[in-house]
Amino acid sequence: MSPAQAAFANAVAAQAFAVPNGGADHSALLANSRAQSIGMASGFAEVMLLVASDFRELLRTPLRDLVDLCTKQLGVRSSLLKLQKHKAQGTYPPQLLGIHMPQWPLTKEYSEAHPDAQSEIKTKWEAYRTDNLNAAILLKTQELAFLDQILVPQTYLPQLSDIVNTAFNQLKGHYQQQIMANDGTDVLRWDTSPAFKKIRDDLLVDLPHIGHRLLAIVRTGDMIAKQKEEAKKKLKDTADVEMGDASTSDAKIADLVNRSVSDALKKLRLNDKGSAKTPKVKKAKEKMLQTPWGKKPAKGFISGTAPNKSKKPVQKRGESSTKKPDASGKGKQRQK
Repeated sequence: MSPAQAAFANAVAAQAFAVPNGGADHSALLANSRAQSIGMASGFAEVMLLVASDFRELLRTPLRDLVDLCTKQLGVRSSLLKLQKHKAQGTYPPQLLGIHMPQWPLTKEYSEAHPDAQSEIKTKWEAYRTDNLNAAILLKTQELAFLDQILVPQTYLPQLSDIVNTAFNQLKGHYQQQIMANDGTDVLRWDTSPAFKKIRDDLLVDLPHIGHRLLAIVRTGDMIAKQKEEAKKKLKDTADVEMGDASTSDAKIADLVNRSVSDALKKLRLNDKGSAKTPKVKKAKEKMLQTPWGKKPAKGFISGTAPNKSKKPVQKRGESSTKKPDASGKGKQRQK
């Protein structure tokens, strides 16, 4: 149960015993308690939970439309304020910035003789954008006045009341009770339950508070969002001022960073590939490449792979595969 629901239930239960004799004062106290509970709701869902279940779904769509219309009204008001700000600052919105002044090609000789040849075109172009800005401001002003008129209680409450009364007439047949004779044995007639009538009457009394609360939730949320946006903008402007020249372009900042990195790399004596060429590293590499025989290292030794000794020489075409006797005489002994 939401806080608003709990307050609604507690208030009704408490006020039921506050004036035991009932009467107009009792009804007024109950209405005030319900109104205070509705004012505690913080969202559309919570407000709808405070509507009697027999009428809740029938009122959900029109109340949602009311909330959406209020959101549109705030958007129109924001657009109007932006247009008025453009007019005060002498600027134009994006819709008019895209309208560029037409440039007509002229010969060099005529342009030199008539430097103001296109001044009339420029004047009409500027007047066109100014007139359109004024027309847009007037259009948004009329639209805002139209929405304001719809969102007043005098406009939307009669429609909501009609929905409640229509639903009551359709449902009252299910809420009938017997009216007994004085002796309590005979049924005089059947009539709509007074409790169901009370639910309908209480809802009609609560409708103004429900509509006002829904509109207040939307407007409060919009106000908080604008305050956050203004605070972020103010914080950004303050940070730019503290950092120095706020007008420094991104390209300039990137150039300064590249120069600083380049100077640091030069101090570290790094080549283009990023490998260090310090004298100690060169000497260590040369020492590793030296062989114990003082000779030039074999092919493949520098790259870290030992020469393949087991590889036999390639036999050329036409050569005999018979080994010639060794000059030391070992070959002769083998022949014997």
